Amino acid sequence: MKKNKSSKFSSSNLKITILTTIVFFITTMLFREFFNVMSVMGIRPSALPPVLGLVFGPFGVLGCVLGNLIADIVSGYAPLMIILGFVAQCTYGILPLLMWRAFNELKKKPLQPIRLNKSNFVLRYIIIVSINAIITSSFLGSIMQSLGISSFVSTTTLMLLLNNFVFCIVLGIPIIVAVSIYKLKFSKMSLSMNERMVLIFLLASIISGLLIGIFVVVELSYAIADPVTMWMRIYMYVAINLLGFYVIAIAFLRYCEKNITIPVETITKVARNYISDDKERKESTTIIAECEKLISNKNGNLSEAGILAQAFKQMALDIDAYIDHLTAVMSENERIATELNVARQIQSDILPQNFPAFPERDEFKIYATMQSAKEIGGDFYDFFLIDNDHLCIVIGDVSGKGIPAALFMVTTKTLINNCARSGEDPKNVFANVSNQLCEGNENAMFVTAWLGILQISTRKVIYVNAGHNPPIVKKRDGSCEYLKTRRGLMLAGMIGTKYVQEELQLDRGDLLFLYTDGVTEANNLEAILYGQERLLVSLTNVSNATPFSILDYLKSEIDNFADGAPQFDDIAMLALSIEQ
Repeated sequence: MKKNKSSKFSSSNLKITILTTIVFFITTMLFREFFNVMSVMGIRPSALPPVLGLVFGPFGVLGCVLGNLIADIVSGYAPLMIILGFVAQCTYGILPLLMWRAFNELKKKPLQPIRLNKSNFVLRYIIIVSINAIITSSFLGSIMQSLGISSFVSTTTLMLLLNNFVFCIVLGIPIIVAVSIYKLKFSKMSLSMNERMVLIFLLASIISGLLIGIFVVVELSYAIADPVTMWMRIYMYVAINLLGFYVIAIAFLRYCEKNITIPVETITKVARNYISDDKERKESTTIIAECEKLISNKNGNLSEAGILAQAFKQMALDIDAYIDHLTAVMSENERIATELNVARQIQSDILPQNFPAFPERDEFKIYATMQSAKEIGGDFYDFFLIDNDHLCIVIGDVSGKGIPAALFMVTTKTLINNCARSGEDPKNVFANVSNQLCEGNENAMFVTAWLGILQISTRKVIYVNAGHNPPIVKKRDGSCEYLKTRRGLMLAGMIGTKYVQEELQLDRGDLLFLYTDGVTEANNLEAILYGQERLLVSLTNVSNATPFSILDYLKSEIDNFADGAPQFDDIAMLALSIEQ
C-alpha cells in the first residue's frame, strides 16, 4: 500500500513539473519574441515561478526553473547567463513559498495551499512578492555590477524590480484565484461571502492596473521613443496605482471582515450547524458561546452582526427550552397513552369477548361488538344467564367520552349485572340502578340503556327502555321494524324514577338487534348522518345470516358510508337470534 501511494505521489508531482515547464517555456519564448526591450533582459512573465510555487509547491518552482533553462538554451544565451538565470529563478521561485510557510508557522496554523479569501492573506501576498522582487532584483543587480554589465543602482535593476512586482499582481493574482475557484468547484464547495468581496476588489485592482497601463501606452507611445523609458513609465504608473488601490482596498476589506462578512459567515455556519443532522453537530452550549463572542463589544455598542448573533442566541435558548418542554410533554403523553391502552384493555376485558358465547345452548345465538371513538369510551353491552332459562341482554350509552365516561360505564354495568342476577324484574333493576347512580353524581352524568330478559323456553322477552334507541326486530321472513317501546328517563336522571316494562314475543328464526346512537349518527365527509332509515334498509338486505355476519356486514356498511370521515361517537352493537 505504501508503495502504491508513493508511486501515485511521484506521478502527480511529475505531471505538475512537466505542465509548469511547458507553460513557462512557451510563455517566456512569446514574451522574448514580442517584448524584447533590452539586450540583458526582456519583459517576461515573472509572476509564474513564485505563483506556481505557491500553488503547486516545490515542483511548481522546479517546472518554472526547467522551463527557463530550456528557454535560455534555445535563445542562445551564454553559459554564464544560463547559470545565473538558473540560480535566479530557483531563488525567485522558492523564496515566496518559504516565506508563506513561515507566516503559517508564525501564526501556528496548519500548512494550507494559498487562497486569497481574506484581506490579511492578500496583504501577506503583496508583502511577500514585494520582498521577493527586492531580493531578486538586488541579487541580479549585484551580479551584473560584478560582471561589469551595469551598476547596482541602474535602470536594469529597477526594471527587474518593477517587472517582478507588477506581474505578480496583474498576472499572479488571477492565476491564484482561478486555481482556488477550480479546487472549490472540484470539491463541490462555493465561494464564501467574504471571498466574493475580496475577489471583487482583486479583479477591480487588476482591471485598474491594466487600464492605467493601456492609457500610458496610448499616451506615451508617440512622445517617448526609447522603449526602456516607456516601459519604466508604464511600470511606475501601474505600480503606484496598484499600491494606492490596495492600501484603500485592504483597509476597507478589513473593516468589512471585522463588522460584516466574517461575523455573518460565522452566524451562517452556526445556523447551518444548529439545524444539521450530522454526527459532528455541535451542542447548543457551544453554539451559544460562539454567538456570545460576536455579541461582546468593548464599546458597548452592538453592530448589526452582533444584534443578529444576539437574536440567534435568544432563538437557540428559546428552542432549547421548547424542546425540553416538548420532551417532557411527550414523555407525559406517552405515559398517559400507555395508561389509556391499559385502561382500554381492562374495559375490553370487562365486556364479554368470548365467542361463540354459550356454545352448549342450541336455543339462541348471540354476538356483540364495541368500537370506541377514543382510546376508551362510554358505550357498553352485556349478556349473561340469570339461570338456566333466563338470558339477560343489556346495551347502554354513557354521556360524554373518554375516561370519565368509561368509569361511569363500568359502575353502571356492574350495578346492572349485580341487580339483574338477584332476580329483580327489569323495571326494578333500572329503578334501583338509577337511584344508586344519582348518589354522588356531581358531574350530572347519565346513561341511556335498554335491558331485556329472555325466557328461553317461551321465547318471550320482558324489557325496559331508559331513553335508549329502539331495537330492531328482524322477522323470520326477512322483514324488519323498529320495536315500539316507551322511552323512560335515562339512568341517573332523577332519584325515584319509575320505569315501565314491556313484553316482546319472538319466534324461531327471529333476530333482535340492539345498538347505540353511534350507529345512526355516524357521518360521512359531507356531514350526512347514517340515520335510522338507512340502518333499517341495511338490516333488511341481510338474509339467512348469523349474528356475527350481520354485525360484520353493518360495520362494513358504516365504514363505507363514512368514507374516511373520523368517528365521533362510540359504536356498540348486539344481535340475538332465536334458533329453536
